[in-house]
Amino acid sequence: MIIANISDQTQRIEPHERVAQLVVARHEVVTWVAAEQLSDTQRGTGGFGSTGK
Repeated sequence: MIIANISDQTQRIEPHERVAQLVVARHEVVTWVAAEQLSDTQRGTGGFGSTGK
């Protein structure tokens, strides 16, 4: 683990102080296929995240 202080203030890490967490997650390897054309969606021109409301 690397810890970097990017502030302009001195920081102190005391003995036994918790400074990190471990996340165990699956790593997937994917193969991308380029699409020449995309079909219309229910979201229409609103795009990603658009509910139309």
